[in-house]
Amino acid sequence: VALSKPVLAATPTQIAAGGGTTCALTTAGSVECWPVATSPTVPVTYTVSALVSPIGDLAAGSRDACAINANGTVSCWDMAGGSPAVGLLPNLQFTQIDAFGGVACGTTTTTGAACWGLADAQVTPTQPPTGLTGVTQVAVGSNFACAAVAGGVTCWSTNNSAAPYQGVLDVPFGLADVRSIEAGGNTVCANRRTTGALVCWGALSGTYVAP
Repeated sequence: VALSKPVLAATPTQIAAGGGTTCALTTAGSVECWPVATSPTVPVTYTVSALVSPIGDLAAGSRDACAINANGTVSCWDMAGGSPAVGLLPNLQFTQIDAFGGVACGTTTTTGAACWGLADAQVTPTQPPTGLTGVTQVAVGSNFACAAVAGGVTCWSTNNSAAPYQGVLDVPFGLADVRSIEAGGNTVCANRRTTGALVCWGALSGTYVAP
């Protein structure tokens, strides 16, 4: 069944999807969200309020989404009802964020990283490994997060009550010159700067390299 297109007030520049809702950052600096439905009717969109536009980055979890405000702070909101953005993280400024399920993480302007739980737009900070510096990007999967650091990758568990998926925290030996990383579910992939190759690991039969 083809999904109907949302009616947005401005041109989208970034899309983030999580759970049953999708959000778009627009050229107007606003964030508009809509439910993903199989109905042929046009889905109802809502504009997230209380954000300090323009927005720098956007991420969506299973029920909540977050955005980086113009001043570098992060706001999160409940995607189910378009509640006003709440849960500002004080004293931290971010350059990039990512989310999966009930966890979001971001790179800070001090080249570190921070993570927080998402529950009805209530932000509960949790911390990556102590002393993690030089972070250029974070990626969040199911019960884990990874950071690109000095050309390599460091991963950690975001849920102490759940065992990490098999192999997801075991970063391939000698992985360097990493340009970017992406995570989803039980798997992490890194793009190598020099060759452009993808190195993926996690819930796989083994590490593989894709051209």
